[in-house]
This record gives sequence, C-alpha cells and structure tokens, in this order.
Amino acid sequence: MQYGMVIDVIDKHIQNAFDSKRNLFLTGAAGTGKSTWLNKYIDEHENVLICAPTGIAALNIGGDTMHRIFHIPVPAYDTPSFAKGKKGAITQAVLNVIANADTIIMDEISMARNDVFRFAIKVIRKAEKIKGSKIRIIVSGDFSQLPPVVKKNETNFLKKFGLDVSGYAFTTQEWKNCNFKVVELTDVKRQEDCEFIEKLNEIRVGNFTNLDYWKQFVNEKPDYENSVVICGTNAEADRINQEYLEKLPGDLKVLQSKKQGYGTAGYVDDIILVKEGCKIIFTANDTSYVNGKPRYQNGTFGTVKYVGSEYVAVDINGETISVAPHVFSIYSYNCKGNVLAKKEIGSVTQFPFKVGKAITIHKSQGQTFDDVIISPEIFASGQLYVALSRVRSPKGLVLLSELKPEYLIIDEHVKKFYENGYTWDVKKVVKKKPVVKQRTMKKRTTKKSTATKSAKPKTVKRKPSTKKTVSRKTMTKKSVTKAKTVKRNVKKK
Repeated sequence: MQYGMVIDVIDKHIQNAFDSKRNLFLTGAAGTGKSTWLNKYIDEHENVLICAPTGIAALNIGGDTMHRIFHIPVPAYDTPSFAKGKKGAITQAVLNVIANADTIIMDEISMARNDVFRFAIKVIRKAEKIKGSKIRIIVSGDFSQLPPVVKKNETNFLKKFGLDVSGYAFTTQEWKNCNFKVVELTDVKRQEDCEFIEKLNEIRVGNFTNLDYWKQFVNEKPDYENSVVICGTNAEADRINQEYLEKLPGDLKVLQSKKQGYGTAGYVDDIILVKEGCKIIFTANDTSYVNGKPRYQNGTFGTVKYVGSEYVAVDINGETISVAPHVFSIYSYNCKGNVLAKKEIGSVTQFPFKVGKAITIHKSQGQTFDDVIISPEIFASGQLYVALSRVRSPKGLVLLSELKPEYLIIDEHVKKFYENGYTWDVKKVVKKKPVVKQRTMKKRTTKKSTATKSAKPKTVKRKPSTKKTVSRKTMTKKSVTKAKTVKRNVKKK
C-alpha cells in the first residue's frame, strides 16, 4: 500500500508538470515510460506538432522528422534564412504550420545534433512572432543513450558556427533559453526483472564492476530464426544479413542502382540482394502519402512478398504496399564566410530498403523486442546500454561474446550535464573560438602597430630634417656673404 501511494504521488507530480504551460525536458532510463506520457499528452491536447531527429523515432511517436518539419538543411550549421525568394529559405507556408501549433514535441532528443536543435528553435521563434504568443516546447530523451552523429570532418564546421564539437543539444544557448522544467522518470516499465534492471542502470551511469552477471547470456551459436540481431557497426550487420539470406529458400533477386553525376560512390548500396520472404528495413522516408500519411519511414520493418522489375511488394504489419525505386540526391557543401553553400552534384536511384535481419544500434533506439541477439563490440557513448535495454526480459537476450570494460563508453559532457543538475555552462563553450581569435588578432595588431609607429617617426624626421638642413645651408651662405661685405666696408673706412 505504501509503495502504491508513492507511485501515485510521483504520477501526480508528473501530471502537474504536463498540465503547466512551461517547457519540459522529459528524461529517464530506457523503458521508464517516456513515450507513454508523451502519447497521453498528445491524446489529451490539440494542435500538437510531433517530431524526432530520425525517421524511426518519428514513426514510434506518430510524428515526422525534424528536418522535414522545419526544412532543416543537411548540415544545419548556419541560422535559417527567411528571405523571400532565396533558395533554401523557410517559406511562409512552413512558418504558418508551426505557428498553428500550441505545443511542439521533440522525441529522442539525445540524437538531435546541436546544429539541428538550434535551427529548429530559431524557426519556432520566428513562427511565434506570426502567432503572437509562445509555443510550448517539450523535449524527451535520455542523453545516456545514443549521442548525435558527428563525423571527424564535421567538427571544424561546428566550431566555425560556435557550436560544441560533442554535438549535444544541451550545449547550445537555445537550450538554455528554453528554461526547461526537468521531469525525470525512474520507474522502469519495460522490464520486470529487478536484478536485470539494476545491472542495466549500472551500465547507464558508467558503473561496470560486475562482468560475471553478463556471462550467462553468452552464446556464440544462437538460434537466429526468431531473433533480431543488434550490431554496433553497419559492416557487422551486413555480414549477418548475408548469412541470413543464404539460409532462406528461393533465388536471390538483384536490385541494381542507377547513378548520375559524380560523388555517388558509397552513398547507397550499388546492389541490394533480397529473397521473397526476407525481412527488410527501410532506409528512406516515403515520398508518396496515402490518406495524408507516409506508408513507411526510415527504420520501418517489412517482409518482401514479391520482387518485380519495376516495383517490390512489401508487407508492413499485415498490409501489402508497392514500393518503387527512390532517388537519393548527393550534395556538396562548402563554407564561404558564415554561409554554407549547397549544390547537387549527382544522384543514385535505388530501392529504399536493405535486409533487416540485423540492424544497427541506432536503428534500434526506441524499439522493444522479445528476442535480441547482440554483438557487443561498440564504438560510441551509450551504445551498449541502448542495445542491452531493447529486450523485454533477460530470457530473450543473447550475447555473441563476453562484455569487456572497454565497451562501456560514457561521454564526459553527459556526465557533467547530469551531475550539474541538467545544466550546462554555455558561455564556456561559446567563448572557446573567440578567445583564439582575440589572441591571434592581438599578435597581428601588435606587429602592425609596431611597424606603423617605427615608420611614422622616420618619415617625420626625414622631412623636417631635409628642410632644416637646406635652410641651415642657405643661412650659412648668407651669413658668410654678409660677414665678408662687412669686413670690406670696414677696410674701406
């Protein structure tokens, strides 16, 4: 009875936070019911705009991607343009849609990169001027889970636009200005095994002291028939998918891509091998809407029913749809001053899916499975925790190898953020770049000023000295002549 009373109090506290008009940051460990509370709010309120940084995350919450809603370019380092007629500018129609929203929900916020989050907030602020009132912002997610993707060649762009190279949304001034009220969920709903929950939480916070517990789940030759394999890399997922196809009956079907322009290498698969009956996962959003909704999004699972020359029939949750090839545009980016230039340089036409027996950890976030096989070799913060927490029960978990301490990676930014009570000193981040500039400028200025100072006196000295020298010579000649004349006159007298 006492435990139930505590839960009631907690639920009432959460409900009061949602009933307020404040901006909210809804967080908590995997499986604590963040999506449940969001769905409850969506059902009870009108004019709610729902989005997420990835297609599959948007699908799970019944919304759209942040890029599509706010017309965010890739990458989104610069601030949005609202100039009429300018290419890539945010149109009035987009602003009107956002202005009609009373609440905007951003789910899986840990994967939303700081440039994307900043861009979205700036568009919202512009829409608020049209609306004439504030739009409530609710962000949801756990920064201990998957981080935003920041490639090595993108860090310089982030620095150029005053953004932290970690890519986390909470490192922006826009996050600070939102003044989020923090609501942390602590009661795990996904799993019921208390020991399993405890061990998951240890990994979440970077406490990896008991490796023996996880040895019981190791099986190097598991049954792949009814399980989803979660991998840390695309290469590992591709290998497992190939082995899966070989075991299926029937002939392999070859789906060949068509390329135009240049820069197309490695963008999408040149060849996709499928069999009728194999599981697939979509790699792009549906461009054709049925009843106002896309039939699939990036991350949607399906089963191939028929492979034709012009289309592929795919079953999605009992409904068969016809899927045509998708045109993937390739762009080149360069930075001129503070403006990011974007140009289409080529395109690849290919079917928007791949074999989905094995998926990456990024594709698994936000999903729950009964039976999961995990290849634990990971390379980024939060990946191990996300992979392990996808399964409903430890009975459905299989590890292909033993866990090692080096697999546990916790980002220092996240640790500081949570340790400091969900706050981040944005000033320290923003000042990094200007400080370097100031030092450089001081050195350059000193050199220039020294040269100027040394030059000016020389010029000043030369001009007057020349004039003075000439005048002195002239005066001397005159004085000498005068002296001679005076002597002559004296002699005559």
